[in-house]
Amino acid sequence: MSVRQSLSALLLISACSPPDPAPPDASPDAPPEVSRTELLTYKAIANPDLDLLFVIDDSPSMQDKQNSLKAAFPMLIAQLSGINGGIPNLHLGVISSDMGTKGSGVTAAGPSVGQLGQGGCAQSGKNGALLHATAPITNTDAYLTVERAGTQNFTGTLSAAFSTMASLGAGGCGFEQDLQALRRALAVGTNPGFLRDGANLAVVILTDEDDCSILDPAILGPESAPLGPLQSFRCFRFGVECSPDTVNDVGAKAGCKPRAASAYIEDVTPFHQALLAAKGGDPRKVSLGVIAGASALPIEVELRTPAGGTTALPSLRHSCEYTTNLGLAVADPPVRLAALTTLMGSRGVMTSVCSEDLTPAAIDVGQGIKRLVGDTCLPRAIPQPANCVVIETRDSAPGVKTTIEPCGPGIGGLCYAIVDDATCVGAPHQRLAITRSDAPAQDAWVTLSCAL
Repeated sequence: MSVRQSLSALLLISACSPPDPAPPDASPDAPPEVSRTELLTYKAIANPDLDLLFVIDDSPSMQDKQNSLKAAFPMLIAQLSGINGGIPNLHLGVISSDMGTKGSGVTAAGPSVGQLGQGGCAQSGKNGALLHATAPITNTDAYLTVERAGTQNFTGTLSAAFSTMASLGAGGCGFEQDLQALRRALAVGTNPGFLRDGANLAVVILTDEDDCSILDPAILGPESAPLGPLQSFRCFRFGVECSPDTVNDVGAKAGCKPRAASAYIEDVTPFHQALLAAKGGDPRKVSLGVIAGASALPIEVELRTPAGGTTALPSLRHSCEYTTNLGLAVADPPVRLAALTTLMGSRGVMTSVCSEDLTPAAIDVGQGIKRLVGDTCLPRAIPQPANCVVIETRDSAPGVKTTIEPCGPGIGGLCYAIVDDATCVGAPHQRLAITRSDAPAQDAWVTLSCAL
């Protein structure tokens, strides 16, 4: 039968057949689709083991920020100490953002740049190795260990030992490769013993500029028409794209995001994958806290004369300026780091370095780590009456989801409630409380999602 004959037959059948009745209203009484935001996901039986890694920028503008982090560190640890059972069984390590002139897309490092010890870069820099300086570690580890049972591998207090480790100075490479250093630090064989198979992983990044993880060290070549002056603005120019994509032009920018197809700077997605891979691809076991410049809008390129220079050059406008006891401090918009934090979802915390007092930042980051370990304090207020769903799953049966009902008359055995709890730091001072008649399974996870 020809195509024309087929169409004719179909038309005839249609004409001779009674019309279909009008379809009924689709579930006229069904509630509208509700969009919910995940607020908490935690292991029903909290994991007591935590590997905590600090990635600290040690470029020439960072001395004051390192001092502020060391002063605020006790408040971060205070958050972890408030976890049920006390501070986790902790491995704590510190690495530098200095990866020299090594790009991830080539086998050999590029030529040295600048003067070493004063912001210059060479070879693979500190290459993601754990740094402990003269920290009073009593064994051969390059990291600190603290056990809930009270044992530790260092003398003195945790805060004092961390302060020594975090004193990296301010002479490291001025092209900060925070994410490249992080990935290297997590690679098998780089830092033996630090990562434990069963532990959660929390990463904290401290910096005042955006990440500049290099693919091709040609980006560090001498001044030229294609590259422009040899300065950190190249990291923005070749590592970020905006709309319209005129990042090299003076003026405000919109819609800025990592430049995924850059020939010189690596996209952030592979670093997100590396973070998850360190914990077997399970995002529930990883958190990221970034203490960096404020995400000022709009992002703006301006002409600025560098110190000791005579010619104004294209520069990224600082997202903040503030005063410390060392003088004026600045920080730049962290477009790439903010994008990575977004990829982490509820397990990513972005907070500001733009203050001499980093106590609020330390609390924010500490709260994020608490949620990773198993804290049930709510990170934000829930509109009342609450429209929430609580689901329990198990690693051994990931396709099976058990809905936990709100506690109330006639609801017993397994139910939940949102309760006030003054011990929860920061608003809304509320906690998710689960009532059980039986202990949860060892591999059970609880997720709270609410309409906000």
